[in-house]
Amino acid sequence: MLYPLKMLLLSCVSSLVSSSAVYLSNRFIGGGGTVWVPLVEYCKSYERIGVVGIGGLGHLAIQFAAKMGCDVVVFSSTEDKKEEAMKLGASEFYATRGVTDYSTLGVTKLVDRLLITSSAKFDLGLFYPVLARNATILPLSVDTGELTAPYLPTVIYGQKIIGSCICSRFPQCVFFPSPFQQILATKYKLMQLSGTKCWNLLHAIRFLASLKSSR
Repeated sequence: MLYPLKMLLLSCVSSLVSSSAVYLSNRFIGGGGTVWVPLVEYCKSYERIGVVGIGGLGHLAIQFAAKMGCDVVVFSSTEDKKEEAMKLGASEFYATRGVTDYSTLGVTKLVDRLLITSSAKFDLGLFYPVLARNATILPLSVDTGELTAPYLPTVIYGQKIIGSCICSRFPQCVFFPSPFQQILATKYKLMQLSGTKCWNLLHAIRFLASLKSSR
């Protein structure tokens, strides 16, 4: 009984979900989930979000944070990716190679949350001059080695360093709706358009299948 129902679901999905959407979901599910979790859990739309590094995670972090309405500040070793970062949604860009005192970078306003997407190891204390009180530092990349921070400034200014684990299923479902969820969303949309009452999921599936067969 379950097998025909599964095949019906897949048949409906194939007609409702574009191949490009499926491709993008599969392509960015890992990086997108890794960035999405700390953004939705720790960042607010009115805050300034710092992004360290413009690799795969950095590209996504800039775009997501900008779309959330955050003021995005990017830190990169060189100026090479400045234009790209600004196009992705960054409002400020600072090159840090050779700079030992980040208070001289000219950051216009202190950063509330700092997403570290680079695998490079450095003393987190370098960023303290550009961080607001009670700021949150979120290392996102996976690598070995030591991550260091000055003890006294961390305590005095209430800075928090929070590791971000691999994205769980729930945030993935929120950010990347599954075909099953898209069917549910489509069900209610079709109800609005056609006036058809779908009392349960099986009724909705049959309704979608009838639409497909009538094409």
